[in-house]
Amino acid sequence: MILLLVLFVYLPILVASPTDLVSLNYFADTLLFSGAVLVLANALRERTAAG
Repeated sequence: MILLLVLFVYLPILVASPTDLVSLNYFADTLLFSGAVLVLANALRERTAAG
């Protein structure tokens, strides 16, 4: 859901004003958070599958 938020909300904001640092910050921060959540979910899935 967070990745979809980045793609459908923050990416158009970034495209509309590419020189605005605030929109770049929203996009990058939320994208990094999304990646961290996906890595954590993958690690938890592997851990529960093994044990």
